[in-house]
Amino acid sequence: MTTTPERIDFVYTWVDGADPDYAALRNDWAGRHGIPPNPERDRDNLDLLKYSLRSLERHVPWFGNLYLVTARPQVPRWLNLSGPSRIRIVHHDEIFANPDVLPTFNSFAIEHNLHRIDGLSRYFIYLNDDYLFGRGMRKKDFITPDGRIRIYLEREFTPGAEEWETTHDPYGKAISNTNRFLDRLHGKTRRRHGRHAPLLIDRSLLPTDEPEIRQTITNRFRCGTDLAFEYAYAQSVLARRGVPSFQVPLWEVYLTTVFHRVTNDLRVQKRVLRWIRILRPKFYCLNDDMGDFPDPRVVRLLRDFLERVYPEKSSFEK
Repeated sequence: MTTTPERIDFVYTWVDGADPDYAALRNDWAGRHGIPPNPERDRDNLDLLKYSLRSLERHVPWFGNLYLVTARPQVPRWLNLSGPSRIRIVHHDEIFANPDVLPTFNSFAIEHNLHRIDGLSRYFIYLNDDYLFGRGMRKKDFITPDGRIRIYLEREFTPGAEEWETTHDPYGKAISNTNRFLDRLHGKTRRRHGRHAPLLIDRSLLPTDEPEIRQTITNRFRCGTDLAFEYAYAQSVLARRGVPSFQVPLWEVYLTTVFHRVTNDLRVQKRVLRWIRILRPKFYCLNDDMGDFPDPRVVRLLRDFLERVYPEKSSFEK
């Protein structure tokens, strides 16, 4: 009988798009591919990773090892790596088998290589750097005592494989392609969007050698041939016979998790942040949607909010 794993590692992906060397490299490759850079994809003007680690240490003290996956030679300026630490920096060239596909600016490509982190536990929880924990989390929030992986999904369904064929949104195209992949493996059906929330990964359940995955890993930027990592994994776990899994009830999803797009509308941000402080969700995502020119007032508001909610430095900070 499957039981709750003793050790669960945590894996973050992060990059600092404001680093001049990184920005020049990204812009050069974007120009070669004819792709306009999207500042929201790698902007770190709120230091969200720092506050996410503060929230992790406070609310999830049982985490195993901690891995931060980023582009060489980047390391957060505030990170303390002197002396013993539970955090390890992993650069992309350590997990990509083929160095010719680097540098990469495609989060899907990076995610499909996370299982190759040296020393990573069989079960790990994957997080983006804009995820934060709002109150105490237990292992059973991710995997039930009898070993069923808990999958957090949205209420809304994704369009089918053909319905996003004409979209110019790289994420939408990736979901369309992933639905086609899932239809082939598990049969055609309607599927719900994945919730922006930490996801427990069982490495033994990850497909690693499908042609769609090999293609995704070679794509330096998101595009229509990508396989969306989290979406593909969550839906495959739910669809595979014999795999213990559990779709979290929608009432629990919306009471314990929040996904918030941070825009330049100051009044909306004040209202939503006030609501988050009252609700105290178990985890929430503050997704950058401020465009090319973030409103300084919104940036100050978010920074003040984060500092009030997570005032104590974590052991990972200098």
